[in-house]
Amino acid sequence: MSNSSELSIRLRKAGVREVARAKSWLAEVSEIADPLPYLASAADPDMALLGFVRLGEAAPKQLRACLTGAGNALFSVLGLSQALTDHLLTHPQDLQQLANLRMPPLFSNFDEGNYDPASEEREARAWTQQFLAEFQAADSSDRVRYLYRRALTLIAAMDLSSGAALDIVSFVSRCITALVDMTLQASLRIAVEEADPNHEVRFAVIVMGKTGGREVNYISDVDVIFVVEPARQMPEGELIEKSAKIVSALTSICVGQGQEMPLWPLDMGLRPEGADGAVARTIDSYRSYYRRWAQSWEFQALLKARFAAGDRKLGEEFIKMVEPMVWEASGREGFVADARAMRARVEENVRPEHKDRQIKLGPGGLRDVEMTIQLMQLVHGRYDKSVRRPHTLEAIQALATQGYIAREGAAKLARCYRFLRCVEHRAQLYRLRRTGLIPSADLQLRRIGRAIDGQKYPDADSLKVELAHVRHDVRNLHRELFFRPLLPATASLSADEAALSPEAAAARLKAVGYKDPQGSLRHIEALTAGVTRRAALQRQLLPVMIGWIANGANPDAGLLRFRRLSEIIGTSHWYLAMLRDSRVAAAYLAKLLPTSTYCAEGFEHFPAAVAWLDHPIELEPREEERLVGEMRASASRHEDIVEAAQLVREIRSRELLRAGLADCLQGVDPKRARLYICPADDAALETTLELAHRVVKNPRARIGIIALGRLGGREPGYASDADIMAVYEPLGEGAREEAEQTVATMKSLLSEVGVQRPFKVDLGLRPEGKDGPTARSIESLRSYYEKWASPWERQALLRARPVAGDRRVLEQAMQIVDEYRYGRAPSEEDLRSIRMLKARMERERLPRGSDPRAHVKLGPGGLSDAEWAVQLIQLTYGHEIEQLRTTNTLQALAAAVQAGLLPAEKANALEAAWRAASRIRAANTLASGRDGGSKLDLLPRTNDEIAAVSLILGYERSARSLVDDYRRKARHCRDVMEEIFYG
Repeated sequence: MSNSSELSIRLRKAGVREVARAKSWLAEVSEIADPLPYLASAADPDMALLGFVRLGEAAPKQLRACLTGAGNALFSVLGLSQALTDHLLTHPQDLQQLANLRMPPLFSNFDEGNYDPASEEREARAWTQQFLAEFQAADSSDRVRYLYRRALTLIAAMDLSSGAALDIVSFVSRCITALVDMTLQASLRIAVEEADPNHEVRFAVIVMGKTGGREVNYISDVDVIFVVEPARQMPEGELIEKSAKIVSALTSICVGQGQEMPLWPLDMGLRPEGADGAVARTIDSYRSYYRRWAQSWEFQALLKARFAAGDRKLGEEFIKMVEPMVWEASGREGFVADARAMRARVEENVRPEHKDRQIKLGPGGLRDVEMTIQLMQLVHGRYDKSVRRPHTLEAIQALATQGYIAREGAAKLARCYRFLRCVEHRAQLYRLRRTGLIPSADLQLRRIGRAIDGQKYPDADSLKVELAHVRHDVRNLHRELFFRPLLPATASLSADEAALSPEAAAARLKAVGYKDPQGSLRHIEALTAGVTRRAALQRQLLPVMIGWIANGANPDAGLLRFRRLSEIIGTSHWYLAMLRDSRVAAAYLAKLLPTSTYCAEGFEHFPAAVAWLDHPIELEPREEERLVGEMRASASRHEDIVEAAQLVREIRSRELLRAGLADCLQGVDPKRARLYICPADDAALETTLELAHRVVKNPRARIGIIALGRLGGREPGYASDADIMAVYEPLGEGAREEAEQTVATMKSLLSEVGVQRPFKVDLGLRPEGKDGPTARSIESLRSYYEKWASPWERQALLRARPVAGDRRVLEQAMQIVDEYRYGRAPSEEDLRSIRMLKARMERERLPRGSDPRAHVKLGPGGLSDAEWAVQLIQLTYGHEIEQLRTTNTLQALAAAVQAGLLPAEKANALEAAWRAASRIRAANTLASGRDGGSKLDLLPRTNDEIAAVSLILGYERSARSLVDDYRRKARHCRDVMEEIFYG
């Protein structure tokens, strides 16, 4: 291989694009030194080689010396920054400074979890001293500018040659900040000598923004405000005039005309009244403005304020004055909403064509991180001083340490922030121009990627992919943290309330409606005691949860339930973190615990169900087939059928809890009986019948289960019994005994007492009622209905529906049922019998001493009225109109309207009352947690019952609106029922 070919290969391996041109450049500098060993350290080897050639022409000796001592550092600068290369060409003597540069002790094996900001700040200050000392003797703007640009070159050389760009990006910013501080101090000293040689004005420079947070970029504005006081007595006008002269002189030194390039603009836009305000003010003037006129965003800007140059005592006095105002600002009305609106405005102002490239202001950019963290600091920093950190990465760490952000989320956010800042730095270094835009050209992106990590990002595409991932992660974390419901709720509290001080907490508990503030305070103390992360999370949650729980029916019970639940699952990694991070979970839980005993008890039995609150899809109903499969799988793991049935009942109870949560959170809706409860009941019957069959060695009967009553109509309530009848086809001698024993076993397994919700099976609607066999053969069923059945039994069969067991048996049985219930219209005698039965039920089954109007099932206009009216229409016309042949009340009612049998307004009256009564029964169960009893069919009576049921149903706490609404609907229903029933 020729030397030329070998050189070409080496150049390509080093990343050179224009090999032929590079060869010619190498020939020009061959007598000075061989740059090939250093080309690979350059982000853009072609650019670096060109810069090397130009330096060789301008200062060969200095170049040779620098190459010997700092070749990689030099080429890292030449390969990324055209602006700093130009500086070296103008000031080749700085090559010697570069050669002598002492590199800092870099952070090996860096881990975000071990980030030590205090050590980093000390190291940055110590390292920058080697080239900042000369600033003290600088006597002109050009000298200051030159020293600044030289120091910036040295910092960039250290940064770009470190091999640890992401790990040291914060260290680099601290070094640049130290440089800016020293530059401000030197510039102010020169400005004062020029504008106030007699030192008649005390003058302090306060920096904010990135400079205040010690997060300065390679090139950015320096946000400042100026504080002044007279050093001697003088009129206010004279003080303003002299201050303005100092500001003018300082500005001129930074950006005025000169032989050296300007530094950076001094941005005074954050001062009171912005561009219309005085350029400098006294402390009293600032105090007056911030107390009377300042807007919320101005306090957010002051979060990073610190003294940087001039009269230290004056500057520190200003910081001491504004600091309390900063941390009280989040208590202002609408503070969080204002902060969110400001972020939205910033994003809206980004030009649409730049959104994907705007690394600073666009979605998933630096502002998403910074404004999120600042909002959380301002809200929680009112009562927790540990999070009052002006530096973004320090603040992320502090928020994570105190439990305001999950450790994993904080580590991800910090990594993303480091990456975005690193990209921003390298984008700026090329021309040393302020920009938040990522370049669009692949060549420039390649340069940036290689300057971060040439192994990970060797080309433009690899950097684009990483940027997309980072911005996606940042945006998701921003949405999760910035829009937490806990933030505005916490901000609305006083500092003492948010900090849960005993006196403030007790007073607040009493004020918001807790009947036993001291008892509730003991719950709070139990949950927040100690220094564990669990206790820290509770200290964040409880100030808000106290208020939210107070909106429920029984706040004292709600807080006790929250304590119990927290003791059950509080050690799980997900529980408290979910309540902190979720947009809805904490508010939902606080709504449920004080109002729904049913759901609160359900959570204690099924703690994992709390996680459903953060996932709306988990509150959706499960199909019967899926439930049967789950029940069978669970039951198959146990040979003992009692243990297997316990798991079946447990799954059913879980599904009823799912229905209860949906009702309480989304509004009580009778349709959930059909969508949630009925599939769970059907699946439990199917699976438990299979378990009962296990004990039969040689089956002598095929068994089918037919649902009746509310279950048959797919309208079961939370506390409804399962009305069923059993049918069988004999396969041999003893079939009836076997069938009855199997049904008895099934009934016993479902009714077993345990922590699960009981599922009582009722065979009372079977042929002959309590006097009849608990299982009847197909032939016996046909014979009974042909010869002996009463009219009420025909009415009961309107709701007959096959649910479990042998499909062939069920088909035969339902054919018999259909022939009987839909075979003919009722006779006058049948109608008279049905009317008499209805009247007797109203007389005998209503609880003695109770107001019939309060009974939503059997009282006038209640469930029974609506259902019997519909069933009478079905009995009368079902033999002619197929659409009436449904077991569901509302479907049958709709069919009656469609067939012209009932005017729509009368059907609406029946439906409205039926829905209202069904909702009240459901709410009674959800509020009380009872699984049975006559109270579930009554309008609530005690104040606690009224409050809970009303809130669950979406009414005000008082009973009047609920009762009036129900009774109005019941009256209309009764009128329609009597017209249909009695003519």
